[in-house]
Amino acid sequence: MKKKFVSLLMVLSLVVLAACSGGGSSSSGSSGGDIYVGPSTVDSFVTLLEDTYGGDFVLVKDPDETYTEGFAVVWDDDMGAYYSYDLANYQAGDNWSEYMAYTEYDPVVIHDWYVDSWGDTVYVGDAYDYNGYYQGEFLFEETEMTGKDLEKIGALQEAYNTSKIADALSAEYGLSEERGVRIAKMAGEWKKLSGSRAMTDADAGAFTKELIGVELSEVQTVMKKYVEGDTESFDSFVDAAAEVNEISPEHMKSIVNAFIK
Repeated sequence: MKKKFVSLLMVLSLVVLAACSGGGSSSSGSSGGDIYVGPSTVDSFVTLLEDTYGGDFVLVKDPDETYTEGFAVVWDDDMGAYYSYDLANYQAGDNWSEYMAYTEYDPVVIHDWYVDSWGDTVYVGDAYDYNGYYQGEFLFEETEMTGKDLEKIGALQEAYNTSKIADALSAEYGLSEERGVRIAKMAGEWKKLSGSRAMTDADAGAFTKELIGVELSEVQTVMKKYVEGDTESFDSFVDAAAEVNEISPEHMKSIVNAFIK
C-alpha cells in the first residue's frame, strides 16, 4: 500500500511532457560554411536520446565547442561511455526515425583520448557515414572536465534532469518554477536515499507532508473513503494539496486521476 501511494505522489515529480519528443519535419542536406546548432536544439536532442533509449544522457560539449563542427558530445550514463552525434540537419521536434533519415553520419563511439598542447582533453572516435562507409577519426575536445571525472558528470546530469522535470511540471500542471524545482529535487533525494537503504513509513510520511501538506496515512484514509463513495473527503484533500502546490484544484485532481484511473 505504501509503495502504491508513494508512486501516486511521485507522479508530480516524474512526469515528462510527451511534447518533449513529439514528431516534426526536417530538411535534408547540410549547410555550407560554419554550422550553428542553437542551445534549445541541443537540449531537444538530449531529450530525444532519453526518450528513445531511456536512461540518462549528459551534454558534455555542444556542436560549437568541438573540433568537428556540428557534432554534440554526450555521456551515456547507462553505457558508461561517450558518444558524438551529428546535429547539422537535426531540428527540434524531430523523432528518432526522422533524425536518422537526415543525418550524414552514424553515432560516433569515442574509443580513445589524449591531452593536446593547450591542455585540453581531446576524444577520438571512428566516424562512419549513413551508408556505413568509414570517414576517418573525428576529434572532439573537452575543456571543462575529463572522462574520469564522473562526479562532475553526475552533477551536470542532476542539474539537467532537475531543470527538465521542473519545466515539465510547470507546463503540464501549472506549478511555479520555484515549486517545480523543489519537487524535482525532492524526487532526486528520494531516489538517492531509496537506492542506499529501505524506505520507511516515516520517510514516506515526511515526503508526502512536504509534497502535499498531509501525512501518507491521511492520504490512505482519504483514498479508502473515496473508493467507498466519500467524494467530499477526497475533494477536501485535493483542495488542500492544490493550495500547498499553488495550483488549481483541477490541476491537482488531474494528477491524481492520471494514476488512479
